[in-house]
Amino acid sequence: MPAYSLAVQIRIPETVRQDINATALFRNVPGAQERPRWQRIINALHAMLSYRDDWDGLGSPAPDRDIVVGAIALMNRLMIQPDCPAPTRTAATPSGTVGVEWQSPTLYMEAEITEPGRSEWMAVPAGGPPIHWVITSKQG
Repeated sequence: MPAYSLAVQIRIPETVRQDINATALFRNVPGAQERPRWQRIINALHAMLSYRDDWDGLGSPAPDRDIVVGAIALMNRLMIQPDCPAPTRTAATPSGTVGVEWQSPTLYMEAEITEPGRSEWMAVPAGGPPIHWVITSKQG
């Protein structure tokens, strides 16, 4: 059975998948060791639901509740995939959206959930240029 590829699970366009070799980021991920990392990410997202305007002391708006809920739903979908690694980190952004990052020695990948059902993705393979794409899903 081939190594898990997050590219397949999050519908990365085929041309992007070929360019970033996303599978390299996620080889040999021990599932049991990922559970605490997933829980940390989910807890951080739930905490964002209580953020208020100026949450960072710099006047940033609180993350939109529907965006945070969408980020939680996306993480829940990815978490149940076999051998899917937990993100390295997640954070609210100064523009009221939610960012999620995956990092490895060979690939940096991030998603910004910009509105319910829409995420903007970027991958930067080691030594390569950034690759961008958008994923949208129906809400309801």
